[in-house]
Amino acid sequence: MKIFTFQSISPHLMRLHYAPTAAMAGNATPRALLRRRVEFPSKEKGVNLVGELVWPSDERSSLVQSSMPATSSTLTTSASEKTLPVSVLAHGLADDRDSFLLPRLAEELALRIGVASLRFDFRGNGESGGAFRFGNAATRDGDPADLEAAVEFLLRGEHEEEPRLRFRVVALLGHSKAGSAVVSYAAARGGGGGRGGSKEEDEKKKKDVDGEEEEKEPETTAADPLFVPLIINVAGRFDHADRAAIASRFGDDIFSRVREEAEDQGAGGVPFTWRVGSRKAKKEWRLTAADLADRLGTDMGALCGQLPAETRILCIHGTEDATVPPSAAVRYREAAVEGAEAKSRSLLFPPRVVMVEGADHNFTRREKADELVEAVVAFVAEGLRE
Repeated sequence: MKIFTFQSISPHLMRLHYAPTAAMAGNATPRALLRRRVEFPSKEKGVNLVGELVWPSDERSSLVQSSMPATSSTLTTSASEKTLPVSVLAHGLADDRDSFLLPRLAEELALRIGVASLRFDFRGNGESGGAFRFGNAATRDGDPADLEAAVEFLLRGEHEEEPRLRFRVVALLGHSKAGSAVVSYAAARGGGGGRGGSKEEDEKKKKDVDGEEEEKEPETTAADPLFVPLIINVAGRFDHADRAAIASRFGDDIFSRVREEAEDQGAGGVPFTWRVGSRKAKKEWRLTAADLADRLGTDMGALCGQLPAETRILCIHGTEDATVPPSAAVRYREAAVEGAEAKSRSLLFPPRVVMVEGADHNFTRREKADELVEAVVAFVAEGLRE
């Protein structure tokens, strides 16, 4: 078996090529997987989220070392405690924790690079409580709040595993709607305690090399305990105000229907019945005027401009995606770079874009799914090493 590694074809676009590794060639001791269904509180009072925790059982997986700040989404542990890197894998609209490629990604990350994972159902989806919503991908009390609850749950150590096991949250991955949610989560966080990357500091470094000025220690940023360094956006929508995309899903008259329903029924909304999640269960829900306004008012460009300088972001998109335009991945990158420049700062790790030739929105073809998995594993492994 082989693994992809990144090869730059421009300053911001990446392609993948195969390179054999010892672990994939069978020279490494196989890992066994442990699984547990977990339930933890959301930010909404009285509403719990349900998920599955997957982690490798071998001792050496807990000894993964990296140069990521120790304050980045980690617990303070004693020398006798085991610390395991963990990722949070988030599903898209009307899906659940077992949809898309999330179960496979959980297994590949654990078996191949020793990274545990938590997959969970957003509120109103799968087994989790709460109401199903259409347009809350970027609101602080929406999907990003559920991601925050998941990160906090992992850091609290309330997962009922062996008491000495602790988690260090290293990555968030979101597909489709959750792709926007993980970027929104990252934008709301402070940095990981690293050094700032202002343009003035960049110029200062150049002058120092030429011996023109005395070197000074650059400022450091305070660490946010919920900062997660690796953000992976798979097929996430950038333009949430695209009315044509909404009309293609609900019908050309959806805006007038929602408006009329709001006038007649207040906040009742337009009723819909969908088959949702990995089991295609019947779901009855209502599209309200507030939910629609929330979707239309989401500005991912502004959020990208708020990303901490230490964030590493990977945007993966299929070139044959008929649900979300493939150009969204590039727009995420451009918005992050432009936002940093507007603040006279530079990103320490410019966003990467991987376009998977021929892949659709859900990467349904096996070979395209393979490419996605390899890109994710390579990105997380690289982040752990550096």
